[in-house]
Amino acid sequence: MRRLLLLLLTVLAALAVLPALAEAKRGACVAGQPVPRCEVWTAKVVSVNDGDTIDVDLAGDGTSAARRIRFTGVQAMEQKTYAARHRSGDCHAVEATLRIERMIRHSGNRVRLAAEDPLSTAHRRLLRTVAVRSNGRWTDLGTILVREGLALWMPLWAESAPNAAYSVLGQQARAAGIGLFDPDACGIGPSAASPLKLWVNWDADGRDTSNAAGEWVKLRNLDPVNPVPLGGWYVRDSGLRRFTFPPAAVVGPGATVTVNVGEESDGVSVFAWNQRAPVFGNVTDDEDAMGDGAYLFDPLGNVRA
Repeated sequence: MRRLLLLLLTVLAALAVLPALAEAKRGACVAGQPVPRCEVWTAKVVSVNDGDTIDVDLAGDGTSAARRIRFTGVQAMEQKTYAARHRSGDCHAVEATLRIERMIRHSGNRVRLAAEDPLSTAHRRLLRTVAVRSNGRWTDLGTILVREGLALWMPLWAESAPNAAYSVLGQQARAAGIGLFDPDACGIGPSAASPLKLWVNWDADGRDTSNAAGEWVKLRNLDPVNPVPLGGWYVRDSGLRRFTFPPAAVVGPGATVTVNVGEESDGVSVFAWNQRAPVFGNVTDDEDAMGDGAYLFDPLGNVRA
């Protein structure tokens, strides 16, 4: 019965995108990069939902039905209210939405969509790189978001074409301290003068899927004098998973605290994320260019390490 249900769901998913498949052409997966090649469509934007999600009317599919598109390879900050006049959310969320909205408007609401696999989806949204027409050529919106520090690099196995390029752009944005990586862009946060160092063990011993506790994030306070209270600060990966430090958490001068992805904790220097499965994607050196990131946010939404 379970196999039959999975087969039915797969067929339904395929039927949902078949009209789009009929109109697909071949072209660059990421606008502006000659390779690799993908299936390509054009569409008219119906609405901009947030910094990495839009609704479109696909050209040539014979319907005016709106399809929800999730940008491939990027993660904008979470938006909580979506009405155009009353948008709100985490710091940088609305900024990313407005940036995308302006680019789409200047393109006459026309976009170019591309995917390696036309059936690629994320939570029922079609996974696509998205480009707009700018100065006579297609410009990739994911590139703009990551280059300007308005989204995190979020590599995907299913659609790996932009992974390598977005990784470099994300590192450049971090080095330049722009967007998300401006440590006081959301206001001057607590302990602003205390430098912090963050590192992550992303490859647990043995089989990762059965050893969540083998992954951890360590945070060191490089300030030799001042402790850093961590209540309300949080650690997250490039996805939506986050661990928020409890109110009494603190990292002393020169000291280190650990966030264990599994259940290991002493409540003082080691805190349990309580995840049943690993959080951080393993790094690969092949053409898929997989990986991940660990990010420390202060309560205002500034990335501090």
